[in-house]
Amino acid sequence: MGTPELQSGLRPRFELTSRVPREELVNEASRRLSQPGCPFDGAVLEDHLWLCLPKGTRRLWSPTLELRLEQVGKELRVHGQFGPAPGAWTLFMALYALTVLLAGLALLWGFSLWMLGQQPTVLWVLPVAGMILLILHGIAHRGQAATQPQIQELCVCVQRMVDDLERDGSTCSPSQDEDASGGL
Repeated sequence: MGTPELQSGLRPRFELTSRVPREELVNEASRRLSQPGCPFDGAVLEDHLWLCLPKGTRRLWSPTLELRLEQVGKELRVHGQFGPAPGAWTLFMALYALTVLLAGLALLWGFSLWMLGQQPTVLWVLPVAGMILLILHGIAHRGQAATQPQIQELCVCVQRMVDDLERDGSTCSPSQDEDASGGL
């Protein structure tokens, strides 16, 4: 299998399928994350994995990869979604929602003033809100472009782990290539 193709968006996604059982992938991810020198931090649950860079190298814009594992018959579907750290994503969405809320309130207030025959001067908020939304969108895309190498690194490591499990047919120990390249 090659590296999964990312679907673009504010939070890029990918999907891959495998014949490896979910429990085996979860156990292997847990084992690899607990090894000394693992290049990622993470959390493992029954049907979710979270991977991110270690605290010392993590920045506000560093990506976090959430993997949702879905067993469908003998096939495992791994749904991956990238995003910034949860705190950064919450801040971004709060700013976005606040801007939209203020624009909506200004629109209602301005329309009310207009219906009363008064000057709807509050409508100056609308172009300002539009500019803020464009700036937030630009910041998101710039941050995503800046983290592209880290996104690819996380993608490759997940793919390598799935490939190793498929090739070996059972839970495996890390290969020499993984130890040299710092793979998960």
